[in-house]
Amino acid sequence: LYTQQATVNFNSPCIAASTATLQPGASVQTSTGIATVTYQARGCSGPDIITATASVSGQSLSATGTVTVAPAAVGSIAFLSATPTNIALQGT
Repeated sequence: LYTQQATVNFNSPCIAASTATLQPGASVQTSTGIATVTYQARGCSGPDIITATASVSGQSLSATGTVTVAPAAVGSIAFLSATPTNIALQGT
């Protein structure tokens, strides 16, 4: 476990396309050897390969992992009310 200060950078195809975000951001500082981010899909679906990179003591390190994002559920439209109570297409 590495206990010196390091910056870990995260990226993926969906992050690069702005269809996914990371919180608190794509770069995280760590001095515990553990870097944590929260992934949120914003239009991305299917497998997304996330790459984490860091430079430690002059050595470039990387790791990958795959997140599979389920497609968004289809919503629905429901009629609630209208004023006036009669609705018609214009011209009919």
